[in-house]
Amino acid sequence: MARIVIYGVNLLETATVTVSGEVAGKPKERLFDREIGLFYQDTSNTGDRVIKANQGGGGTQAIDGLYVGPGHNLSGSTVYLESSPDDAVWTPRGNLAVPSSAAFRIKVAPGGGVPWTTQYTRVRIASAPAPPSIGEALISLSWTAPYHVSEPGSQGLEPNIRVHRSTSGKAWAAQRGEPAWRAEYLIRDLSLTDRSGLEQVYRDLDGGAKPFAIEDADAVLRWARLLNALRFPAVPRYNFDIRLDLQEEF
Repeated sequence: MARIVIYGVNLLETATVTVSGEVAGKPKERLFDREIGLFYQDTSNTGDRVIKANQGGGGTQAIDGLYVGPGHNLSGSTVYLESSPDDAVWTPRGNLAVPSSAAFRIKVAPGGGVPWTTQYTRVRIASAPAPPSIGEALISLSWTAPYHVSEPGSQGLEPNIRVHRSTSGKAWAAQRGEPAWRAEYLIRDLSLTDRSGLEQVYRDLDGGAKPFAIEDADAVLRWARLLNALRFPAVPRYNFDIRLDLQEEF
């Protein structure tokens, strides 16, 4: 099993956001409304299409990657993640030739660099086959579980059905939608530093009120919600076991 990665914070929620264009009724706010089924749409695919976040001169949010939700129409384009201190000179942070309409991420760190804190960060879409349409975009700081997910832990599909039972005791079931991915992870022996990182994610998610992107224990990207409250043992304990109960959202 791979280590899970959570993308909680979204710079677009706190920064000033500008885009190349936006269709009436499908505004840029849909990029960061945490509703993965509501899509932003650009007005054109001519030239590079840009989503830019300006967190101001005193901005302190560190960034290390980008997540784009499923159902977008960017297949065939190349997406670049870039940063700048002045909106003039841009530093490339990562890029991806988008292969399909599935969710994707540009994961800069760990492994490909360190998180950065600059006034400007932008997503630049080159060679878009059509005016970009995107359900959700997280310019984010990821949190990676420091160890492999420990037992007991499980993940799989949970049916979305309602069971009806008559007065005679006969039962029948009706499917209400597609099965949803559900997981329970027990992450063992978090250090104080790793605990602090997960606590910050929990605050970024307003205590679980916001759904978020996760790379699960099979390295699959999903849009999920935290179902349980996180309770952290009081310091000065040096290692912690944390349970995460998660369910996919559509």
